[in-house]
Formats: sequence, C-alpha cells, structure tokens
Amino acid sequence: MPKEVYVLTAVAFCVAIGFGMFAPVITVFAKQFDVSDFAASIIISIFAAARLVCTAPSTWMVTRFGEPIVLASGLLIVAISSVLIGFAHSYNDFLIYRASGGLGSAMFTVSALALLLRVTPATMRGRASGLYQGGFVVGGIAGPAVGAVFAFSLRLPFFVNAAMLVIASIFTFVMLLHPRYSVDASSSQPDSAANQEAASHGWSGLRKALQLPVYRLILWANFVQGFVLFGLRNALVPLYAKDQFGSTVYSNYSFAVGAIFSATLLVAAGRQTDLRGRKPVTVLGFALNAAGALVMVFSPNPAMFLVSAMLYGVGGALTGASIPAMLGDVTRGARSGVLVASYQAIVDVGFITGPILAGFVLEQTHSFNAAFGVGAALTCVALIWALTIPESKPSNEASRTPGDADSTSESPARALPSVMIDNELK
Repeated sequence: MPKEVYVLTAVAFCVAIGFGMFAPVITVFAKQFDVSDFAASIIISIFAAARLVCTAPSTWMVTRFGEPIVLASGLLIVAISSVLIGFAHSYNDFLIYRASGGLGSAMFTVSALALLLRVTPATMRGRASGLYQGGFVVGGIAGPAVGAVFAFSLRLPFFVNAAMLVIASIFTFVMLLHPRYSVDASSSQPDSAANQEAASHGWSGLRKALQLPVYRLILWANFVQGFVLFGLRNALVPLYAKDQFGSTVYSNYSFAVGAIFSATLLVAAGRQTDLRGRKPVTVLGFALNAAGALVMVFSPNPAMFLVSAMLYGVGGALTGASIPAMLGDVTRGARSGVLVASYQAIVDVGFITGPILAGFVLEQTHSFNAAFGVGAALTCVALIWALTIPESKPSNEASRTPGDADSTSESPARALPSVMIDNELK
C-alpha cells in the first residue's frame, strides 16, 4: 500500500474526530443567539451548500497547484473558520464563518480523493478507499465521545476542532510536500482503456443511466442518506435531546452509538452484499432506518433514544455497503464521470434540504414527531422502491463469494445495468 494512503487516512481521522466533537451541539450553539429552530437548522445546510458550490473551483485548484497544497490549505481554511465560530458574537457571524468552512472542506475532499486515486495502483484502490474511509469512521466514533468531555462549553469544541485540523495540515505539509506530487509530476496510476472510455461518456451516459430503475433508486437512496442520516439528524437530534432530556450529552451518546454499530458491521454488510445480493441488503437497511426513525419519534426515555441510534447505525452500515455496490453494477467499477459525480453530489443536496425542511416543519408544527416523520416517510419511499427493482448483481454470482472461480462471468439476462449502459453508449 502506498505511504500516501496511510497519510490520508490519518488526516481523515483528524478531520472526523474534530467534526464529531462539535457536530452534536452545533444547532444548540446557534440557538444561543435567540434564533428560531429553522434558522438554527440553516447552519447545517449552509456548510453543505458552500461545499457543493466550491467543488468545481477546488478541482481547478488541484489542477493548478497540486493535491498536497490544496489539501493542506483547505484544512487551514476550515481551522480558521472553526476558530472564528468559537469567537462568534451573532448568528450572522456564525453563518458566514460556517459557510467559509465549506470552501476548505471542498478543497480537502476533492484533493484528498484525487491524490488517493492518483498514487494508488488500480488493483489496490478498493483497499485504499476502505482504509481511507475507515479513518473517517473511527474518527467519527471517537469524536462524539471526546466531545462529551467538553459538554460544559458550547464554544470549546470549535477550538479543539481547529487544533486537530492544524495538526492535520502540518502533517500533510511534512509528509506530502514533495516534487513527485507537483502538477508536472507523472506519479499517477493510469486507468485502463475501458475506464477511460467509461469516464468520457459524460452527460450522454447520465441520460442513459437515468433510464435504469436501479440507477434512479441509487440516486434517491443517496439523497435520503444525505437528508436523514447527515442532515436531519445532525440538525434535530441535539435540539431533541436538550428539549426532551435536558442535556445535549445524550446527542453525543446517540451519534457515538450509531457510529460504533455502523463501523462494526460495515465489513459484514459488504460480505453479505456480495454473497446474498444488493437488493435484500438494501431492503433490510432501509427497513432498519425506517424503524430507527419511528423509534426516535416515539422515544419516551434516553434508552429508547439510543436504541433508535443503534437502528440507524445498523441500517446505515447495510445501505452504505449495498448502494455503492449497486453503483458498481451500473458502472462496472469504471470511473464513469458524471454518473459517479451525480451520485456523490446528491448527498450534499440531501444534506442541504434535510435541515431546512425539518427545521421548517418543526417551526410550523412545534412537534419533533412531525419533523422526524418527514425523514421516516422518505425512508419508507426508498424501502418500497427497493422492493420493486430487480437484483442488479448478475444471477450466476448470487451464490458466489468474491474469490470464486469464474466470478467475473455474467449472465446477459441478469447483468441489467452495466450491459444496458455499455450497449446504449456505443
């Protein structure tokens, strides 16, 4: 495994643990400025919106300056914004500083992934991506638990987060600032001709893919993931915990429990996705997510509140493994340009709209049940939709594990997404 993968994993851990410390209290901190629940939820959306808008400029910066410089600079921008938030004296200040952090986040996300793909051989990209994502997961588990230590102050977690990001930025400069990573260096691992061809399909490929029920479900599923798991829960769980149980510390525990169950089951979920097929794992995942939403609505005590988090964690692990596998069935693992970009961007769309809609419903109804009910309804739509689609995995692989012989052979009748796209794009 290239050294850079381990460096990026360590950086991902620092980013995730810092975010995990303040994420459970961010909307509660906004409420300190005497704003409405809706205004507090905007804080979550503005960051995702800024990140979404800044994705294209970040791509240009990577091309112009190289990944390490953009990566380290992005981390410093987020660190500075976090310090400014800690000193914020008004809601408008908070909003502006949080939005500026979105630029740094986009720079970090784009440059880190670009570097990971550039230095890792094609035969190792799966393992490298898993290790990199593992840094986020482990950091996400540790963050809320560490953040509980600072529960006595709503401002302190932002300063600690800034410190973690500065450490990550310095580590990046020390370990990755080398001539081999310059924009003129040829240290990348070129894709195969098939992958290059797939990546060149562009908007034509997206139009063809949108004709496939499987790909439409993939986009909807990722939207729901962003809306419910990342947007709605981040915005409302802290407010709900403080309103119902008198302390935001339970929201820290909730996020920690969900992350622990998700991290513990990710490997098993991936194996079952390959062994049993994408559809049953996806259906079970959305069923558990819907159950988690319903338990959240009717949780009368902290114990049931944490049960809801457990259900979200297990369901998130299942869909987190199966949905990307379904995307791989459509693209055959190629870097399919707009298809993959659309898949990634739709998460931010859900992240943006989730807190806004949930905050609006909460403000109009004064009911957390109604707000969480929106997420439950969207999840149920995904569940019903998943029940209606065909299995995207080729039928002759249904009972095989990844190491079985002839595992790459496909039945033309069952390899629906990839074969259809290949034929229509030629």
